[in-house]
Amino acid sequence: MTWSEILAFAFVASLPVMSPGSIGVLITKALNPKVSMFDLAAFRQLINLGDATVSVSLMLVSVQALINALWFGAMIMLFSQLSSMAKSGRFQRWLKAVTGVVFIGFGAKLASDRVEV
Repeated sequence: MTWSEILAFAFVASLPVMSPGSIGVLITKALNPKVSMFDLAAFRQLINLGDATVSVSLMLVSVQALINALWFGAMIMLFSQLSSMAKSGRFQRWLKAVTGVVFIGFGAKLASDRVEV
């Protein structure tokens, strides 16, 4: 996943469920030609010599696009729900406490390590 995809998910997570912006991101991710080209290049062994190459390739690409649409649609809905939960003060306090404990643990581990010369 690239940084632009992560930023797109962060933006979509701040939107209400299935707003016009999130639908646009979903369509963009579902119709991403890079995934389809990867399938055509990497999974050539799935197409037999006697098969209709175009129809089998179209089926493979369609299945991959459907899986992408379902996956990213689920992620959009999940992150939109999580973003509303993350705005609550109780969750933010909990997250800061957990993060603090983790950083204190890292600091204790770093302080207890011995450097061998």
